[in-house]
Amino acid sequence: MSNFKNLEEFVRIPYTPASAVTAGDVIAQGSLVGYATEDIAAGELGSLVIMGRAEGPKASGSAIAAGADVYWDDEDEVITETQTDIYLGKTTLLAASAAVLAKVFVYPTPAAGEVS
Repeated sequence: MSNFKNLEEFVRIPYTPASAVTAGDVIAQGSLVGYATEDIAAGELGSLVIMGRAEGPKASGSAIAAGADVYWDDEDEVITETQTDIYLGKTTLLAASAAVLAKVFVYPTPAAGEVS
């Protein structure tokens, strides 16, 4: 799976998965993305971090500048700059094209057309 690493956590939401979740897994619920910092058994209440600093896998082949808007590709399980993926947050450091990880400030934002 995704293997997100928690660097500093701020906000969690409750989450009960239908199937087991492993620490580091990224979970997309509509336009809300969170990641697990602990294993969560199927049907058991756990939580997802939806705001905080994290490190996760990025799409290969291109650099992502510090401060760039980034998105979660739920199919390929990587951080991208593709606006049609699910909004994830902003990068906190440059992720060079050869890098396999990106450091991100994860935070939710209203989807286009939604009112916050």
